[in-house]
Amino acid sequence: MNKSCVYFASIPLLLAMFLFSAFAADPVTANPDHEAMLKSLDPQMAANKRLVYDMWRTLVDAHDVEAAKKYLDKNYIQHNPIADTGLDGVLAYFSSLGDPLEIPDRVQNPIVAIVAERDLVVYAWVDAQENPNEEGQTYTTTWFDMYRIKNGVITEHWDHGTLPEGMTPRAYVPTKENPDHARSLASKDAQLAANKRLVYDMWRTLLDAQQIDEAPKYLHKDYIQHNPMAVTGLDGFINFFKSFAQPKPLQPKMANFIEIIAEGDKVVLATLKQYNDANGKPYTTTWFDMWIVEDGLLVEHWDTQRMMAMPGR
Repeated sequence: MNKSCVYFASIPLLLAMFLFSAFAADPVTANPDHEAMLKSLDPQMAANKRLVYDMWRTLVDAHDVEAAKKYLDKNYIQHNPIADTGLDGVLAYFSSLGDPLEIPDRVQNPIVAIVAERDLVVYAWVDAQENPNEEGQTYTTTWFDMYRIKNGVITEHWDHGTLPEGMTPRAYVPTKENPDHARSLASKDAQLAANKRLVYDMWRTLLDAQQIDEAPKYLHKDYIQHNPMAVTGLDGFINFFKSFAQPKPLQPKMANFIEIIAEGDKVVLATLKQYNDANGKPYTTTWFDMWIVEDGLLVEHWDTQRMMAMPGR
């Protein structure tokens, strides 16, 4: 379990059931304007986003592994525990899905945002799931993929892949904490640096230290929540977390840090998440959160949380 954040798995069951019946997060919706998301004031960032987009059309949508080779580095690093690392591993997976299809002009899945900074691109999309508590109903959450670009090819990939029941990790590269927080927080753009620092300090204060009374310093009163198991609004956030928070001293660095990037009004944070495999052995994957920042406050939030099944449903 990611100890830097209190997720629903650690909430007392009765409280979780109450929240499920009393609150509903805003659904996750797609942005249909792909061209707008692909633009950037920085030509290199625009090129990096386009590279990821074209790879997705070619490999993920069309399963055309031959055409996709030009997008991926021969030493491609995979952090998804269900997949083998290396170029051969990713190509073998998509080859197993069947013969190549016609490459579409547009990515086929519903994109929420594409965010790029430095050598990283985060690609967020609508993840529709069956509701475990309402037969025949679905709900939405957000899936994130993060890629590192070097010399015009994709060299590394992170997502929130987790092992199906009974499975042990493939030959992937486990995610690890990044000790160089300062480098990730820095930016030539003062506003982007400030936005990243806001998210970083919010996480240290509200989630690591659980000093929930400090929430108004970071969250807008009309905070919009897209986590399907969370409480929307600032008051909802405070009331929910205060019911089980255990305040601790504030630490100078946040726990389980992997990366943070910002573009425009968006900030994406990647953190280390730990689970146990079929043999009870810990393995790691990546958790993602994304926020919109306005006037020095966080106004909207997405993450990879999926809905829990409640007893009796």
